[in-house]
Order: sequence, then C-alpha cells, then structure tokens
Amino acid sequence: MPRGVRLFRYVLCLRCARYFARAHEEGAALRRLTTVLSLLAFASCAYADSTDSSHATRPPADALAIFRGMSDFLAAQPRFSFRAEVSYDVLQETGEKLEFGSERSFLVRRPDRVLVAARGRDGVEERLTFDGTTLTVAVPDEGVYASVEHPGNTEAAVDFLVDEMGVMSPLGDLLHPRLADEVASRIESSRVVGTASIRGVRCHHLAFSRSGVGFQIWVEQGERPVPVRIVVTYRDHEGSPQFSAGLAGWDFAPDVPDSAFAFAPTEAAKRVPFFELKRRIALAREGI
Repeated sequence: MPRGVRLFRYVLCLRCARYFARAHEEGAALRRLTTVLSLLAFASCAYADSTDSSHATRPPADALAIFRGMSDFLAAQPRFSFRAEVSYDVLQETGEKLEFGSERSFLVRRPDRVLVAARGRDGVEERLTFDGTTLTVAVPDEGVYASVEHPGNTEAAVDFLVDEMGVMSPLGDLLHPRLADEVASRIESSRVVGTASIRGVRCHHLAFSRSGVGFQIWVEQGERPVPVRIVVTYRDHEGSPQFSAGLAGWDFAPDVPDSAFAFAPTEAAKRVPFFELKRRIALAREGI
C-alpha cells in the first residue's frame, strides 16, 4: 500500500479507533489536546452557515469520480495555502463526550516545503516546519522545540512523522497524489448525498463507508474542486466519536520566501528530544 495516505487510511481501518481508545484511557492528560494537523491528514459546526436539503435535483452519479477530481486537482498544484478549524471528540471516564479543537494554517510549496501553524482553544501556539531537510516542531511561548533530520519531499516528511514518530496526519493526506486510488481500494460503499452550501460555497456532499467507520466530505463545485468540510465517524467505538475539519481560504499562488519554512531558534530556546515534546503538545499528539 502506498505510504503517505494517512487520513483516509485511518478512516478505513482501526488505527484511529485505537487512537480514540488511547485518548479515553489517558483521561485528564488529554484535556490539553486543544491545538493541531496532518504537517501538512483531512470543520467544526461554527464553520457551517447553512446546508441545503441532501436530496438535490439531478446530483452527480459517481462519488468516487468527484473525489478523484479533487485529489487530482490538489496533486497538480505546485503551491497552496489554506486554513482549517478542527474539532474532535474525547470520551471521558464518566461517559461524557467532550469536544476539543484548534485553528490551523497550512502553507505548502512542492516538492519539499511545508509550514503548519496552530492555535489551540487554550491559546497555545505551535508551529511545524519542513525545509526539505529538517522537520521542526516548536512551541514559541514555552521556548522549546524539537528537530529531526529527514531529507525528502513533502509526502516523505508526512510518512516519516507517521511511521517513525507516531504522529497522526489527519490533513496531510491531502498532499498525496494517489489519495483517490487508495480510497477506492478500501471503501465498501460510496454515494453522492446531494448538494450543500457550506459558508456560502456550493458543494458536492459525498459519503464513504466501510465496516464500523464512515466519512463524509464536501467538495466545492466548479473549476476549483477543493475540500470544504470533512467529518469522520467511528461507529464501532464507544460513543461514536467524530473528527471534523472545516477548510477555507484556499490560495494557489502564495508568495512566500524560503525563509518562511526555515526554523531559527532564539538563544533562549531549548532543544528537547522529539518524543519528549510529543508528550507535551497537541501538534505532535493530535497530528498535522
């Protein structure tokens, strides 16, 4: 199976369910999970202004074809940026389901530059940078950072974070050129639910499913088929927790210098092992 296709591989297997189980077991420690990312992966309710009836007139017949159009469009973009508002459920020991989340901004310049900035609902800022050689996760307010040398392209950087560092990548999958093929090979059903309006943007509302897990994605109609909203539901896990992300502010011509992707620590900043930082911040635990 191709490496790098993480968001939808998580959706279509049990790895994310195990993540939610782990979140439940960690209890109070995960109340700190209020910031990012998927570097580089896959809207909260506040993002959705309105949604039309799901029974649209003459909806497109092929959900996979629409999804592939989105995947191919993103794969063809040499650079882009967007914003995301992420929310996710954590089941408490009492049975109560609480929502946590963060706001994120993504800047990608192929083949090997990525910047992810996140602000959790607790106000803590975190940044992830990749300059083609080094991956860095930093918490400026706390004066700490962790860096790992790993030359390669953006997809390889996401693979490294997931496979070697244990970081989830809920939105980083959107960078992978073979995303549509991977999804098509693993789903059991797909359908076009209809047409919806998300924050005034007309979208195709698509639904995909396999045993125990389902995900919905809203794709902008027209010449710019970008993802606008994603919702994943883990039906076979206690409480049926959800992950959701609202994506907006797409820009396919950001003018950004190389220096934006390079990390320059202050003299007072302390470098710590990546796995130590991972235990402390949501960017590393929750993913990019």
